[in-house]
Amino acid sequence: MLNIPLNRILALLLLAVGLAGCASIDYDYPRSESYHLTDGSATSLGRAITPVVAANPEGESGFYPVIDGVDALTVRLLLANRAEKSIDLQYYLIKNDAVGRALILHLLRAADRGVRVRLLLDDMFTSGYDVGLAALESHPNVEIRIFNPFRRGAVGRSLGAATEFRRINRRMHNKSFTVDNQITVIGGRNIADEYFGVREDAKFGDLDVVGIGPVVEDVSNVFDMYWNHPTALPVPAVIAALDDPATALEELRVRLDDAQQEIRSSRYAAAVEAKMLAYLDGENNLMQWAPYRVVVDSPDKAIREKAALAQNI
Repeated sequence: MLNIPLNRILALLLLAVGLAGCASIDYDYPRSESYHLTDGSATSLGRAITPVVAANPEGESGFYPVIDGVDALTVRLLLANRAEKSIDLQYYLIKNDAVGRALILHLLRAADRGVRVRLLLDDMFTSGYDVGLAALESHPNVEIRIFNPFRRGAVGRSLGAATEFRRINRRMHNKSFTVDNQITVIGGRNIADEYFGVREDAKFGDLDVVGIGPVVEDVSNVFDMYWNHPTALPVPAVIAALDDPATALEELRVRLDDAQQEIRSSRYAAAVEAKMLAYLDGENNLMQWAPYRVVVDSPDKAIREKAALAQNI
């Protein structure tokens, strides 16, 4: 008879239970490549931006720095409202707070208008969001992919961190928000209250840049590179299917509408509304035109065999 210490037996039993409770990641889940839409020049944003770009030096792009948190949220919500063809957004973090719910609500409304929404989200801070992500992704005009996902289940994240640390530690910190392939917002802000000045107890100094011109195509190409990468998986490859996605989506709408009603009476909401009106009445002379270069890390960093070769591009 094998003389196995009791503590070893308990550890093996706990490991077996943990493995049984961890949903595996389906890396072979069927998916098709998709790319940014290129017909945005016919949209209202395209008609407004195209002559401005044409009047400036070839190869340069227009940039407008966004330092204030209210401005930063205003720009995103306003662009989501103005979208006619597509919204491509890529973030490390989207919290379930006032800012996160406001953005998701505007994305959902855009999808209802027929806008194609592609959301690429890092999996580091999605714990507890599976039902909401699956519900949102069930909309026919919304597609969500999860970058470098963790295992699900009671101990999936902890087990993954212990056994796959070199992969799990490679996260996607890219942040971009591109509408109709005509205008983009890039910078340091994740989607959470503290990045936009909503919380009184935590306010981050941060910077976004609004860009128009050739830089938008470059940002869209970077988005596509990450979107079509083997480690960016569709929601069904990571999250269990919902029993009733239509009901879950309707429940998500109700929660988002209720949250919207709560923040509409706040001073912050009034400030955002005032900023939106100011932007709508503004002129096209805000942009500073300059040469540029887009620098981004390779998504290959999330593949263990390729991580050492991944270089800035």
